[in-house]
Amino acid sequence: MPFSRQASIPVSVDPGSATNGDSSAVDLSVLIPVFNEVENVEPLCVELDAVLGPTGLDYELIFVDDGSTDGTRDRLIGLQVADPVHV
Repeated sequence: MPFSRQASIPVSVDPGSATNGDSSAVDLSVLIPVFNEVENVEPLCVELDAVLGPTGLDYELIFVDDGSTDGTRDRLIGLQVADPVHV
């Protein structure tokens, strides 16, 4: 199913509420399980960055590779090197 940028998810964040004021804490963690998704992980990162970036939230994308054999792990390592703040 293609991503729709028209869809919006209301996010309410109270900075410091769960972190006792620690400004280095992440506001949002997105957990993404993957298995043999080498062709999909990069477009997914691009779409999530496009949606989450403008929110101003400090976010992280956590990919869990469940034993892929198609190069997904290597692609994820490349994405993490390119964007260590979010991936």
